[in-house]
Amino acid sequence: MDVKAIVATAAEYGKKILASDILMDALVKAEVASKDVPKAGTQLQKIFSLAELVVEYANGNYTDVPTKAIGAAALAIVYFVSPIDLIPDFIPVIGKVDDALIAGLCWNMVDGDLKKFKDWQKAKNTDSTNA
Repeated sequence: MDVKAIVATAAEYGKKILASDILMDALVKAEVASKDVPKAGTQLQKIFSLAELVVEYANGNYTDVPTKAIGAAALAIVYFVSPIDLIPDFIPVIGKVDDALIAGLCWNMVDGDLKKFKDWQKAKNTDSTNA
């Protein structure tokens, strides 16, 4: 599977994460994880920022991001929503560790690019409120 296909798939998941019950399920998952594994919830909540980045990239609204970064973000999203995990989520405590680990690793790979994206989002929101 090539990067464009992964990004397209992740963008679809990202849209669902940002606009549907998957978001609520993911928030609950992150909250439960933060109780079971304190830092896991924080890592899992980063998925939402990654989802925003992938969706804006896939829509062509924000393309100032390296392929490596968008690929890492896309893989994190696909892994997060996939029912197949290295450690199944239904296993108490450790079931969320792999999701948090993948989210954290991908976040570290794209941190600088994500900061630029967040700045772009703020500027875009400021422009739209001033218009």
